[in-house]
Amino acid sequence: MKTSHYSFLAVLGAAAFVTMLCPAKALIVNVSSATLASNPGAYSNLDGAGTSLAVSSSPGGSLTTFGSGPFEGLYFGGNQGSATYTFTFNTPIDYFSFHVNALSTFDGHVETIGNITVNAASTPTLAFTNIQFTAFDGSTITSGPQDNGEFNMVITPAAGESFNTISFFHFQSGDPNGSIVRDLSFEVASGASGVPEPSTWAMMLVGFAGLGFAGYRASLKRAAGAMSPTEAQLPGGAHA
Repeated sequence: MKTSHYSFLAVLGAAAFVTMLCPAKALIVNVSSATLASNPGAYSNLDGAGTSLAVSSSPGGSLTTFGSGPFEGLYFGGNQGSATYTFTFNTPIDYFSFHVNALSTFDGHVETIGNITVNAASTPTLAFTNIQFTAFDGSTITSGPQDNGEFNMVITPAAGESFNTISFFHFQSGDPNGSIVRDLSFEVASGASGVPEPSTWAMMLVGFAGLGFAGYRASLKRAAGAMSPTEAQLPGGAHA
């Protein structure tokens, strides 16, 4: 293999090193209703890079699932009890969105979702979208005036902050039926996934090996040049 080939490998390794230091911009990952319905609260490798999510409830709460259909997803509050529900990721995130439907409002039934918090130093920004029959007063989402309320909530932290835990309190009274998390989205915080892919490590190793061999070949050539006699040193000016 020629030295130029080793130089190419060196450049390849350097490019891999720069890629490791400057990871690609994180993308928003969407978790479908089918995924949420596959397990009542435990989801692994959601982004193909090892990010997992665990959903839990305080005493009095309930988590189960609904299969296909308009209410497919993660079903919470089905025992008609009020409780705090917590979503915990295994890595920091800087964006979280959840879409909920089936909030009950009939025959005196009431459902609210409030006290939305994250484990960050500052209060996050909450962006509420009413899809049907819900209202948000800045702290609490309330169902009504008709049944099957539906909304979407986006949570983002203050600049420079991230979080990995989201909690809310789900209040029920008057024999309601619970609600469904239909889908959710998240974005891993920039720099949170700092472990290079195996292919990046391989490129770096091959490239640096090429760099080392290229340097070795160059040193051999310099040594050979220093040891070769010049025309002036040879008897009678003969050529080497």
